[in-house]
This record gives sequence, structure tokens and C-alpha cells, in this order.
Amino acid sequence: SAMIQDVSFPDTLTTNGKKLVLNGLGVRTKKVVFVKIKVYAAGLYLEEKSNQRESILNDGKLKRLDMQFLHDVSKEKLIHAWKEAFENNCESSKLDCKQVPVLLDKINPIVDEAKVGDRIQITFLPSDVVVKYKDQPEKIITGGSDFSKIMLSAWFGKTPPDEDLL
Repeated sequence: SAMIQDVSFPDTLTTNGKKLVLNGLGVRTKKVVFVKIKVYAAGLYLEEKSNQRESILNDGKLKRLDMQFLHDVSKEKLIHAWKEAFENNCESSKLDCKQVPVLLDKINPIVDEAKVGDRIQITFLPSDVVVKYKDQPEKIITGGSDFSKIMLSAWFGKTPPDEDLL
């Protein structure tokens, strides 16, 4: 396994019947006034390792992002962060960005405040997204052809929050 910020991530995991390998680890920081706050540690799992942002975004293969929170975050701040990430990274030349508000509407009931130690797992299928939020059962976000890519673009679009996941 690999460690970052005292959070352990296994080297491999199996999801949807496929073995995925840990591609990289990153820490999401947010600047608040003059202080950088560590928000969460994340591990990206792919079918095979890659450092090609475009390929990860577009290959249609199974991916999973595991996050563990290092800081408490309110539901409002989490929703705002999703909205900002989608809007900053959804490239209308490549994706149907009109799906962003629909995707946000589907995420809203799943998201709750995050406390230190809470884990979120996001599995990216070719078009759908499966979210496991803390101890809740998995929820499938479906209905938009680009949902998976829009959500993945939050980390792999033109202004990603974490450089280290590659």
C-alpha cells in the first residue's frame, strides 16, 4: 500500500469485477486567507497506469477515485466546490456542458458534510458514475451521456486541483 498524509491506499483494488492499480496520490489544498488547508487525500485507480491526462479522461475505461477528508467541510462548501470544478473544467468543445446543472442536481442529495476521516469513493463507468459516500450504500448517477467525463474532468480538465494523481 501507499501512504500520503497518514492515509493508506492499497496498491490494487477490485471494482466492478476489474482489478485496478493505484496510479497516483494527491492532496487537495485550498487557500483560505493566507493559509493553505489540506482538504483531502486522494488516490486514483486505473486499469493500467497512465500519466496522460487526455487519455485518462477519454479512454472509456473503468476508473476509481478514493478520497479521505483531512478537514471538515460543510455540505454547502462541497456543493460549491463541485460546481466550481465542473464549470472550470468542462470544455464545451469536448463535452456537453449543458449537463453540468443536471449532474449537480443529482449529486446534491448524495452529498452531506464531510468530517475528518470520512471517505468518498467515485467509480467512473463509461457514462455513469457510482458514488459511495461515507457509510451510505452506493448510488448510481445516470442519465447524461457525459456525466462520467464531466465528473472526471473536475480532476483531469484544464485546471485540475491535484497535479499528483498522474
